[in-house]
Amino acid sequence: MESKAKIITVYPVLSGNGAKFIATNLAHYLKGANSNKRIALVDFNLKNPYLAHAISNNDEIHGIDNLIDRIDGNILTQELFLENMVAMRDNVEVLKGTKLIGKHKVFTEKHIRTIIQHLRDIYDFVVIAVAPETDNAGTVYGIHEADSVVMVAKTNIANVKSANRVLDIIRQYKKSPESVKLVYNMYTSGSGELTNFVKDNNIEVIGVIEYDENAVDNMDLNGGQSVRGLFKSKNRNQDTFTNMLKSL
Repeated sequence: MESKAKIITVYPVLSGNGAKFIATNLAHYLKGANSNKRIALVDFNLKNPYLAHAISNNDEIHGIDNLIDRIDGNILTQELFLENMVAMRDNVEVLKGTKLIGKHKVFTEKHIRTIIQHLRDIYDFVVIAVAPETDNAGTVYGIHEADSVVMVAKTNIANVKSANRVLDIIRQYKKSPESVKLVYNMYTSGSGELTNFVKDNNIEVIGVIEYDENAVDNMDLNGGQSVRGLFKSKNRNQDTFTNMLKSL
C-alpha cells in the first residue's frame, strides 16, 4: 500500500513547554477541519509519556508497549496495530505512550520506523509528540521521518539558551530540508533574545498561544473533561490553532 499520511512532529525546546498540549490540539483541529480524514495522535515521548490520557477514555490496556514483541517477532499486522489505537471523543485515534518508565532504550530504530510505516499506511495525518532529548529512538526518528517539525518554545531565558541546540538537532536528523516552524506556548512578552534567534535563523512562527495560569495541559480547546479555566482568550487561541493548520 502506498504511504499517504502527512507526519507532523511536535518538538519542545525544553521539557515542560507544552508539546503534548500543542500536539493534542493540532490533532483535534485537524480532525475538525478534515472530518472525513483519519487523524492519529502519537506519544513518542519515551522519557515522559502522558499524552491524551484523560481524553482517551482512560484506557489502560492498549498502547505502544503492546507493539514491541510483535515488531520483534515480525508479526505486527495492520489489524493488531489498530487494536492498540484508542479513539478520543472526536474520533482522533491515539497511540498512547509507554509505561516502561526509565526504559526508553527498549525502543529501537526498528520499533519506531515500523510504527511510523503503519501510521503512514493507515492515516491521513499523524501528529507525534516527542521528548527534547535525543537519547531515544522516539525523538530521533520522530524528527527524521517527519514531513514537518514544529518547535514549541516559551519566552524565557532557559529556552533562549537551548534554542540553538534544538535547531541543530532538527537540521541534523530531519531527512528532508524545509523552513523550521515554531509555536510560542503560554506566551508572555519575554526575551528579546529569543525573538532575535527566530529572526536570524529564518524560523516561521505559525502560532502564539497566550499565557493563562489556569490552563490545563493536554486538554482540547473545545471542552475536554472541563470547560473551566483553559484560556483567558479562548476564542483567540482557538483561532490560532485553526490558522496554524494553514501553515503545516
